[in-house]
Amino acid sequence: MPIESADTSINQIASGLKYIAKNLYSNINLDYGGGKYDRGTIYLKDFNIENFIYDPFNRSEKHNIEILEYIENLNKPLLLLYAMFLM
Repeated sequence: MPIESADTSINQIASGLKYIAKNLYSNINLDYGGGKYDRGTIYLKDFNIENFIYDPFNRSEKHNIEILEYIENLNKPLLLLYAMFLM
């Protein structure tokens, strides 16, 4: 049975975001399952990368809808970082 990430969110910069910053695949990232903290978003700003967090367990429905609508209307390529936890 999957664990809801609301109880597992850690206030840190994920290693995947550090990898993106060093390899700069895109200047826009959708962090799917990015958690409730914004440290990764702040970190990526230093590399001129916009980071948008979509997380149904840690962000409000309103926030997630706004992110999806914004991404849908972009005419730029983006990178998708998908946080997946296996037990």
